[in-house]
Amino acid sequence: KSFGARHAVIIVDEFQDNNALQSRVLVLMATMARGCMVVGDEDQAIYSFQGAQIGNFDRFADWCVEKRGQLSRLALTENYRSQKNVLVVGKALIPDSTKRLDATKPAGTRITMLSCRDAQDQASCIVDDLMKHHRESNTPYGEMAVLFRCFKVAGSRLHHDVQLQLGQRGIPFSVAGSKSLFEQAIAQDLIAYLSLACGPSNPAFERIFNTPKRRLSKSVWLLIQDAASQSGGGHVCFESTAQSLASPESGTILTNSQKTALRSLLSTMDEIRRASYEMNVKALLEFIWHRAGFAAALANKAKRKRKHKEESENDDDSDDGEAPSEDNDDDEQTKPNNTLAPWPDSAEALRFAADAFVTQWQQEHPFPDESSLFVRAARVLESQSELRYNPMDHLPPHIMEILSSPRGIGSAVVSAFVAHMALQTSGNETGHHQEDRVVLSTIHRAKGLEWSVVAVPYFNDGLFPCAYRPDE
Repeated sequence: KSFGARHAVIIVDEFQDNNALQSRVLVLMATMARGCMVVGDEDQAIYSFQGAQIGNFDRFADWCVEKRGQLSRLALTENYRSQKNVLVVGKALIPDSTKRLDATKPAGTRITMLSCRDAQDQASCIVDDLMKHHRESNTPYGEMAVLFRCFKVAGSRLHHDVQLQLGQRGIPFSVAGSKSLFEQAIAQDLIAYLSLACGPSNPAFERIFNTPKRRLSKSVWLLIQDAASQSGGGHVCFESTAQSLASPESGTILTNSQKTALRSLLSTMDEIRRASYEMNVKALLEFIWHRAGFAAALANKAKRKRKHKEESENDDDSDDGEAPSEDNDDDEQTKPNNTLAPWPDSAEALRFAADAFVTQWQQEHPFPDESSLFVRAARVLESQSELRYNPMDHLPPHIMEILSSPRGIGSAVVSAFVAHMALQTSGNETGHHQEDRVVLSTIHRAKGLEWSVVAVPYFNDGLFPCAYRPDE
């Protein structure tokens, strides 16, 4: 009441989202103010899970008539945002609605309904349509959106298939309020390994230094940084410094076990660099996945979860008083495990993107004339398994690139893919309407925003709107 008395008029926006307590507070304030206006739309009441109640307007109107003796209603019937076709379809979907909305925009294009076989077919159809608008109407990708009722239902990530399709086609996108598949930690770790396959990189080396865990603690990394800064010279290379410190003759800066772990990492990087000239980017990712220890780390993580679950289930039956054994995370992370853990969605998305990228690369970088010496040499390389030695070990780097690139392998291809993925992920955190980026968003988060082209997937019973789930 004190607050209401200090203000002549109180205005409340989005009144349909008020809950019972907020409505009572408003009544107390409005009692003391000279005027009160509420604005909103009951058809947009989306906060029932926070206590908002349909009928707020009627209850407030009854109070105004009873306590103040006067009430004015003003219907806002002009719609400034949607084309007429959108309003017509919306009205047809809510036949019992008495609301009147008049479009100020022309009819526009007709709304298209697509019936798809499954989620993958749906994602492919959506991206095909976005590309068609971009190609034929010159619509920027930044003017396009894919709107979901929600991102996750019963453990399924509804937007992952669309992300996979966009990534495969090289279309930049952002996920509003969330990280895309390519921005998630495992995908970024794998990209860092790919970056190092092309040569030393301080940021990439720092990222993968103890990922997956390999008994290289933060203190070891700080020792490497300190040694690199004291080495002098303009450019500091952490990987070169690590090689020096890992040497048996390097002194006592690192313990023998730390040197062993560091030499293992450096050996892994050498293998990955050699492999980049023997396989394409997708196969190289699979090689990194196993050689760097990601597969073993995930398998052992799953094993520990199963063990913990079993111990919890048997806890009540245990009376021997023995303390449970503790797993050593550093040892377990890279120790081989016969159980093959499935690839996480983010790593799988990176594989799909790599496969599509290599296919496009080979189309854009064909071999020169079949009669050329380089092509003949390349044909020999393709059958190198029959030779007693690997000829790639004896060729200058620039010749290796010329021979490898048209086959979709080599550091030039890997480097181009890393740059391609950097464009996919740069600036995705900021949210909506970034220049030339398709927005993936929930409809809730998209409220009040506008795009020229909008796709709404999963327009199915039970998903749009979401079916109520019984309490567990």
